[in-house]
Formats: sequence, structure tokens, C-alpha cells
Amino acid sequence: MNSSFLHNKDYSLYFTKPEQLLDIFTEMEEKSLPLVQKSQYTSETLAQIQSTINLTITEQNQRVEQLQIKINQLEELIKHEIEREISCQNILMYFSLTKIIIINQLFSF
Repeated sequence: MNSSFLHNKDYSLYFTKPEQLLDIFTEMEEKSLPLVQKSQYTSETLAQIQSTINLTITEQNQRVEQLQIKINQLEELIKHEIEREISCQNILMYFSLTKIIIINQLFSF
């Protein structure tokens, strides 16, 4: 620090009364309080949004699992129906061939 500044008796103090410093701190607190409150509100809102997102993700994952189970059941049902159709077609073909053979035998006499 400059030694001439320390030895200069003509400098004036910014604060002349102790209450001035307290007033400045009080004013700063009053100005910062709404910012702190808004920050807390924003943090709470963010926490609620994150909670909602997590809940929604969990619910959607459960829904996807349920739908996948349903898809698997329907695929098995379709597979069973296709096998049944093939079996019915085979039976129909057998009876059709049998009918043709019988008709041929009847007309061959």
C-alpha cells in the first residue's frame, strides 16, 4: 500500500456511523431475499418435474413390458392358428384326394 495514503490525515471515512454499515447489509439482504426465494422455488419445481419424469418413465416402462407380453401371447396365438390352418388344409386335401379316388373307382367299374 502507498505509505503516503496511510500518513495522509485528510482522507475521509466512507462510514461515519456504525448504523450505515448495518443499513447497507440490511438493504443487500432485502435485495437478495427474493432471489434466494426464487432459487428455492425453482429448485423445488425442478425436483417435482424430475420426480414426475421418473414416475412417467417407470409407468411407460411397465406399459411397454405389458404390451410386450401381450405381443408375445398374440404371436403364440397366431402361430397356433397357422398350425391349425395347415392341419385343416391337410385334412381337406386328404378328403379331396380320397373323394377323387372313390369317384375314379366308381367310374372305373
